[in-house]
Amino acid sequence: MSVSLEKWVEAAVTVADAENMKDEEVVPTWPEFCVERFPDLYPQMTVGALREFWAALSHRGEPEAWLATSKNKGWKLVPIELTRDMRMAFHEAHELFEDGEEVEGSPDDEWRAMLDAAPQPPVEHRNAELQESSK
Repeated sequence: MSVSLEKWVEAAVTVADAENMKDEEVVPTWPEFCVERFPDLYPQMTVGALREFWAALSHRGEPEAWLATSKNKGWKLVPIELTRDMRMAFHEAHELFEDGEEVEGSPDDEWRAMLDAAPQPPVEHRNAELQESSK
């Protein structure tokens, strides 16, 4: 992403906040006649979408900080490949379901067990990501 786009997003969010624009309002990015004549070519962006995008940009390289924001409650950063502990948690939850000890349903219980067993990202990985994104 270019620096100019980041500056545009920051400025647009600043103006939207100063004007007390609501999340559902559309950001006027295109001339109205273009949107009316070719609606599929000129997508409309809401202020809420712009604010969420800015929040994600602001926390780039700091995934835990982004996940901790109020709109992201219920999310967790997990490894792409399952770890040994995550696999073991899956099998334990599956066995409980098969034995009739879990009535709610196997997939949900297995998923929760794997998420609980997922490790936190290593600090050096987060620092490397931050350095890479600042280039």
